[in-house]
Amino acid sequence: MSVRRFLCAALSSTALLAGVAAYPAFAANTPVQTVPYPGAAAASPSAAPSASPSSIPSTGSPLPSIVVIDADRVMEQAKAIRSIKSQTDVLQQNFQKELSQKQSELQADQQALQQAQTSLPADQFDAKKRAFEKKLNDVRNDVEAKKASLQRGAAEAMDKVRRALVEVVGGIAQERHATLVLRREMMLYADPSYDATSTALQRLDEKLQSVTVVLPSVSSSAPAVAQTSQKK
Repeated sequence: MSVRRFLCAALSSTALLAGVAAYPAFAANTPVQTVPYPGAAAASPSAAPSASPSSIPSTGSPLPSIVVIDADRVMEQAKAIRSIKSQTDVLQQNFQKELSQKQSELQADQQALQQAQTSLPADQFDAKKRAFEKKLNDVRNDVEAKKASLQRGAAEAMDKVRRALVEVVGGIAQERHATLVLRREMMLYADPSYDATSTALQRLDEKLQSVTVVLPSVSSSAPAVAQTSQKK
C-alpha cells in the first residue's frame, strides 16, 4: 500500500472519534440538554389533539444533546495533517531515489555476471552468482523494511492528530453538555445548529499545528526524520 493511499484510509477511519465517550462530558451525572423533536415548535395546535403529560409515554431518559463533526473535513484541512503529508512526500521521494540507485547497481552487477559466465571457471562463476543473489535478496529485504517503517511512521503521526482531535471534540461536547457526538459522513441530514466542525478545526489547529514524522529505525542507525526546506 502506498503512503498516499494509507493516509486516505486513515482519514476515512470510522474509529476517529472512538475515544470521545471517555471524556467527562459523557459521565452519568453530567447535566443533559434536551433536544426538541424537529418541527415541534412549528406544529399547529389544530394539527393534532393536545396530549396531557400523563398521556405521553415516558422512556425514563431525556433525549440526547448532539454534536455533529465533519471528521473528513477536519482531517483533510487540519494544519497537522498537511504537515504530515508534506513530510511523507519528502520521505517517499528520498526512498524512491535510493531504490533507483540500488536498481541501477543490481542491473550493472547482473550484466557483469552474465559477461563473466563464459570466461570464469564454473566454481568461481557459481560463487559470484551466489554473492549476487544474496545482494539482491538483501536489497529486497531492505526495501520491504523501509516501506514498513514509512507506513508505521505515518500511522503514528496520524494517531497523534486523531488523539488531539478526540480531546478537542471532548471539550466541545462538554461545553455543550452533549451526550452524543456523530460523524457528519454517517448522517443524511443534521440541523446546522448541531454542527461544530469549524470550531473543532480551529481548536485542533491551535492545539497541534504540526507533527514530526519519525521513522522507526530499520538498522542500528538513528531513526530517520523527514528533512524539508521549510523554516521553523
